[in-house]
Amino acid sequence: MSYPRYSIWGRVGAVGAGRIAYAGALLGAEIFLAHTLSPPDFGSYKQLWEVFYRPLVASFTLGVPAAIFYFYPRTPQEGRGRLTSLAGGVLLGSGTMVSLGLLLLASPISLRLKNPDLAGLLSDFSPYIGATVAASFLEPFLLSSGRIKVLVCLSFSFAILSASALVLPVALGYGLDVALLGLS
Repeated sequence: MSYPRYSIWGRVGAVGAGRIAYAGALLGAEIFLAHTLSPPDFGSYKQLWEVFYRPLVASFTLGVPAAIFYFYPRTPQEGRGRLTSLAGGVLLGSGTMVSLGLLLLASPISLRLKNPDLAGLLSDFSPYIGATVAASFLEPFLLSSGRIKVLVCLSFSFAILSASALVLPVALGYGLDVALLGLS
Protein backbone atom coordinates (compact mmCIF):
# COMPACT_ATOMS: atom_id res chain seq x y z
CA MET A 1 0.00 0.00 0.00
CA SER A 2 1.45 3.37 -0.93
CA TYR A 3 0.53 6.62 0.74
CA PRO A 4 0.54 10.11 -0.73
CA ARG A 5 3.70 12.06 -0.05
CA TYR A 6 2.28 14.12 2.83
CA SER A 7 -0.30 11.68 4.13
CA ILE A 8 -1.27 11.34 7.76
CA TRP A 9 1.39 8.61 8.08
CA GLY A 10 4.10 11.05 7.00
CA ARG A 11 2.88 13.58 9.54
CA VAL A 12 2.62 11.04 12.34
CA GLY A 13 6.04 9.71 11.43
CA ALA A 14 7.54 13.21 11.49
CA VAL A 15 6.08 14.02 14.89
CA GLY A 16 6.95 10.59 16.22
CA ALA A 17 10.54 10.76 15.00
CA GLY A 18 10.99 14.21 16.54
CA ARG A 19 9.50 13.14 19.86
CA ILE A 20 11.61 9.98 19.97
CA ALA A 21 14.76 11.98 19.20
CA TYR A 22 13.92 14.52 21.90
CA ALA A 23 13.07 11.86 24.50
CA GLY A 24 16.20 9.88 23.66
CA ALA A 25 18.46 12.92 23.80
CA LEU A 26 17.00 14.02 27.15
CA LEU A 27 17.23 10.50 28.54
CA GLY A 28 20.90 10.40 27.59
CA ALA A 29 21.44 13.83 29.15
CA GLU A 30 19.63 12.79 32.34
CA ILE A 31 21.68 9.61 32.65
CA PHE A 32 24.83 11.70 32.33
CA LEU A 33 23.56 14.27 34.85
CA ALA A 34 22.56 11.51 37.31
CA HIS A 35 26.10 10.18 37.25
CA THR A 36 27.84 13.56 37.28
CA LEU A 37 25.83 15.82 39.58
CA SER A 38 25.63 15.44 43.33
CA PRO A 39 22.35 13.86 44.53
CA PRO A 40 20.99 17.22 45.82
CA ASP A 41 21.79 18.96 42.51
CA PHE A 42 20.26 16.17 40.45
CA GLY A 43 17.21 16.21 42.73
CA SER A 44 16.83 19.95 42.14
CA TYR A 45 17.12 19.40 38.38
CA LYS A 46 14.43 16.71 38.47
CA GLN A 47 12.25 18.91 40.65
CA LEU A 48 12.50 21.70 38.06
CA TRP A 49 11.72 19.35 35.22
CA GLU A 50 8.90 17.33 36.75
CA VAL A 51 7.23 19.87 39.04
CA PHE A 52 7.53 22.96 36.87
CA TYR A 53 8.40 22.25 33.23
CA ARG A 54 6.02 19.43 32.39
CA PRO A 55 2.83 20.74 34.05
CA LEU A 56 3.37 24.43 33.28
CA VAL A 57 4.10 23.94 29.58
CA ALA A 58 1.04 21.70 29.23
CA SER A 59 -1.16 24.16 31.13
CA PHE A 60 0.00 27.42 29.60
CA THR A 61 -0.20 26.37 25.96
CA LEU A 62 -3.95 26.88 26.52
CA GLY A 63 -4.97 24.38 23.84
CA VAL A 64 -3.73 26.72 21.12
CA PRO A 65 -1.60 24.12 19.32
CA ALA A 66 -4.59 21.76 19.05
CA ALA A 67 -6.72 24.65 17.76
CA ILE A 68 -4.18 25.30 15.01
CA PHE A 69 -4.58 21.70 13.82
CA TYR A 70 -8.32 22.29 13.57
CA PHE A 71 -8.54 25.80 12.14
CA TYR A 72 -5.45 26.21 9.94
CA PRO A 73 -6.43 23.75 7.17
CA ARG A 74 -9.99 25.15 7.15
CA THR A 75 -8.89 28.77 6.92
CA PRO A 76 -8.67 30.34 3.47
CA GLN A 77 -5.11 31.01 2.30
CA GLU A 78 -5.35 34.78 2.87
CA GLY A 79 -6.46 34.34 6.50
CA ARG A 80 -3.74 31.91 7.54
CA GLY A 81 -1.15 34.58 8.29
CA ARG A 82 -3.54 36.30 10.67
CA LEU A 83 -4.36 32.99 12.37
CA THR A 84 -0.68 32.16 12.77
CA SER A 85 0.05 35.63 14.16
CA LEU A 86 -2.85 35.38 16.59
CA ALA A 87 -1.77 31.94 17.83
CA GLY A 88 1.84 33.06 18.13
CA GLY A 89 0.81 36.21 19.99
CA VAL A 90 -1.37 34.34 22.46
CA LEU A 91 1.39 31.82 23.17
CA LEU A 92 4.06 34.52 23.39
CA GLY A 93 1.94 36.34 25.98
CA SER A 94 1.27 33.14 27.89
CA GLY A 95 4.94 32.12 27.79
CA THR A 96 6.01 35.57 28.96
CA MET A 97 3.49 35.44 31.79
CA VAL A 98 4.63 32.04 33.06
CA SER A 99 8.31 32.97 32.72
CA LEU A 100 7.91 36.26 34.59
CA GLY A 101 5.73 34.60 37.21
CA LEU A 102 8.38 31.98 37.91
CA LEU A 103 11.12 34.59 37.92
CA LEU A 104 9.28 36.83 40.39
CA LEU A 105 8.06 33.98 42.59
CA ALA A 106 11.28 31.91 42.57
CA SER A 107 12.20 32.74 46.17
CA PRO A 108 8.76 32.10 47.71
CA ILE A 109 8.43 28.87 45.72
CA SER A 110 11.89 27.80 46.89
CA LEU A 111 10.97 28.47 50.51
CA ARG A 112 7.64 26.67 50.18
CA LEU A 113 9.30 23.59 48.68
CA LYS A 114 12.09 23.73 51.28
CA ASN A 115 14.81 23.73 48.63
CA PRO A 116 17.01 26.85 48.92
CA ASP A 117 18.93 26.01 45.73
CA LEU A 118 15.71 26.05 43.73
CA ALA A 119 15.37 29.85 43.68
CA GLY A 120 18.46 30.42 41.56
CA LEU A 121 17.84 27.43 39.35
CA LEU A 122 14.22 28.42 38.79
CA SER A 123 15.31 31.92 37.79
CA ASP A 124 17.74 30.40 35.29
CA PHE A 125 15.20 27.90 33.97
CA SER A 126 12.13 30.14 33.70
CA PRO A 127 13.04 31.60 30.25
CA TYR A 128 13.22 28.07 28.84
CA ILE A 129 9.74 27.27 30.11
CA GLY A 130 8.38 30.51 28.68
CA ALA A 131 10.11 29.98 25.33
CA THR A 132 8.78 26.43 25.10
CA VAL A 133 5.23 27.70 25.63
CA ALA A 134 5.74 30.52 23.12
CA ALA A 135 7.14 28.16 20.46
CA SER A 136 4.56 25.41 20.92
CA PHE A 137 2.62 26.56 17.86
CA LEU A 138 5.49 25.71 15.50
CA GLU A 139 4.86 21.96 15.31
CA PRO A 140 1.15 22.16 14.43
CA PHE A 141 1.78 25.11 12.11
CA LEU A 142 4.48 23.25 10.19
CA LEU A 143 2.40 20.08 10.06
CA SER A 144 -0.75 21.88 8.93
CA SER A 145 1.12 23.77 6.24
CA GLY A 146 2.81 20.61 4.93
CA ARG A 147 6.36 21.59 5.89
CA ILE A 148 7.30 18.15 7.14
CA LYS A 149 11.02 18.32 6.26
CA VAL A 150 11.41 21.60 8.14
CA LEU A 151 9.65 20.10 11.15
CA VAL A 152 11.90 17.03 11.16
CA CYS A 153 15.04 19.20 10.88
CA LEU A 154 13.87 21.48 13.70
CA SER A 155 12.88 18.54 15.91
CA PHE A 156 16.22 16.80 15.57
CA SER A 157 18.16 20.06 15.95
CA PHE A 158 16.20 20.95 19.08
CA ALA A 159 16.82 17.50 20.57
CA ILE A 160 20.56 17.65 19.98
CA LEU A 161 20.94 21.25 21.12
CA SER A 162 18.85 20.72 24.27
CA ALA A 163 20.84 17.68 25.35
CA SER A 164 24.12 19.41 24.51
CA ALA A 165 23.13 22.51 26.47
CA LEU A 166 22.50 20.35 29.53
CA VAL A 167 25.53 18.09 29.24
CA LEU A 168 28.39 20.30 28.05
CA PRO A 169 28.45 22.88 30.87
CA VAL A 170 28.25 20.15 33.50
CA ALA A 171 30.92 18.09 31.74
CA LEU A 172 33.19 21.15 31.62
CA GLY A 173 32.68 21.74 35.35
CA TYR A 174 30.48 24.83 35.19
CA GLY A 175 27.54 23.26 37.01
CA LEU A 176 23.81 22.93 36.70
CA ASP A 177 23.03 26.65 36.89
CA VAL A 178 25.12 27.36 33.78
CA ALA A 179 23.55 24.36 32.02
CA LEU A 180 20.06 25.75 32.71
CA LEU A 181 21.11 29.19 31.48
CA GLY A 182 22.46 27.56 28.33
CA LEU A 183 19.22 25.70 27.85
CA SER A 184 17.29 28.93 28.18
